[in-house]
Amino acid sequence: MDRQSCFSEALGSNIARRTRTFMKLGAALLALVPVLLAPAGTAQAQAGTISGIVLDRGQAPLPNAQVTVQGTRLGSQTDANGRFRIAGVNGSSAVLEIRRLGYKMVTTTVTVGTEAQVSME
Repeated sequence: MDRQSCFSEALGSNIARRTRTFMKLGAALLALVPVLLAPAGTAQAQAGTISGIVLDRGQAPLPNAQVTVQGTRLGSQTDANGRFRIAGVNGSSAVLEIRRLGYKMVTTTVTVGTEAQVSME
């Protein structure tokens, strides 16, 4: 065997090995795509939004009330029109705690994805 053909065989073997390795790596990466995307889609499907309005004793909008989802760190403060919005709420329902200086704390259960109306005492 001459030097030229020995080099050609070694080069051909090396190229074939690299091609097989590349193909295996590509197949592995393609197999991971659904696994990596599935948790993101699941999390988005489970997390919802609660929005609504907080009213005072006379049924007027109550600004600056603290609205929190019980047992979580999620919450919001009502705006000048008494409205609030809390995103990232898991489950189909949640317990809200509403606090405002000069009013008794109110606890109410609401359905995620619907509009809540809460009256303070």
